[in-house]
Amino acid sequence: MRNKQLRTLMLNKGITQKMLAEHLGIHHQTVNDKMCGIRPFTFDEVVKICEILSIENPIGVIETKT
Repeated sequence: MRNKQLRTLMLNKGITQKMLAEHLGIHHQTVNDKMCGIRPFTFDEVVKICEILSIENPIGVIETKT
């Protein structure tokens, strides 16, 4: 699962799911659902995550559904 890389990056930066949720303006359970692949990340969320975690290319790091 690609979101495993996202979890690793978050851990390395000291960012919890709750902190990420606050940055994204969504509930922490929603972040959990998205990281588990139950719900897709939106484009805007991916952009914000890239900014927060200094990710240059989200392909292969953040799983989205098209």
